[in-house]
Amino acid sequence: MTKPRIQRRNPEPGSAVSDWVAPGSWAPPAFLQVTPSPKPQALRRVGTVRTLSPRKNMGVLIDAGSGENALFTMDDIAPADLPTLREGDQVTFVSVIGTDGLCARQLQRDSADIPPPPSEILMARGWR
Repeated sequence: MTKPRIQRRNPEPGSAVSDWVAPGSWAPPAFLQVTPSPKPQALRRVGTVRTLSPRKNMGVLIDAGSGENALFTMDDIAPADLPTLREGDQVTFVSVIGTDGLCARQLQRDSADIPPPPSEILMARGWR
């Protein structure tokens, strides 16, 4: 059986420098300990597209909860929603505070909308 190696402890105010402790029994001083902080959760919010300008590659939406304007770029829109997104559509997004104020990331068109019923012509032709 091997003897545990003895390590020198960092000096603390008021203690002798020659204090020796066994491995595993030493703890750093309180000012050196780092406590983990929880990572902020990215919450999805609901908003309405106010303006959409594909030519300028940007748009503005209104957050339904706070009423603030949030900027977004066309790169932030989900690829499936890019051709169908229009002004006035409801979207869900992740809000981020950027250099220009509130920004919206990961936009998705709100899919809670029920599609309109088929026309009577389609129903007469047997559409199901």
